[in-house]
Amino acid sequence: MRRKLDTPFSGIGAVGERSATPPPDGEAAEACAGSVALLHGDDPPSARTQALLDPILIEMGQALDDGHHARALRAAEDALRLRPSLAVALMCKRECTIKLEATYLAQIGPLTQILVVLDRDAVTHLDMRARFLVSNVDGVATIAEVARRSFMDRLSALRILAELFARGILGPA
Repeated sequence: MRRKLDTPFSGIGAVGERSATPPPDGEAAEACAGSVALLHGDDPPSARTQALLDPILIEMGQALDDGHHARALRAAEDALRLRPSLAVALMCKRECTIKLEATYLAQIGPLTQILVVLDRDAVTHLDMRARFLVSNVDGVATIAEVARRSFMDRLSALRILAELFARGILGPA
């Protein structure tokens, strides 16, 4: 039997499900303090760590509520630096990564899409990471292959590719 815990994070339960009822207003800090100890699954965090986690977790919940997945992902990653096994942060990171990848792929096409460089002159004005990604675009490689060759995490590579598509530097073959 799965037990669902009330948390201040858009109703994310212990198993990553979303409930229909959001957390009560004004009680987010109190809910954080009580739910973190239940969700991380190992020894409770020290008072100092808990004091650092509470505002991060509140920010994470607010970002999710507002639909700002990139902001929620950053907050989840901050929380995981403090508590690598924090279940609610792991669930948030997973949920946000899936949603952001879907957003980027909606802008650039499926992972099987072959890419071409449309504006070679603009490449010289790109940052190092974007230039490296563009250097892997050869008119044969798919989005998945370019992302894999980049040595970046897939989400970062897709974000940069989406920016390059929006600027007209890359396009579909």
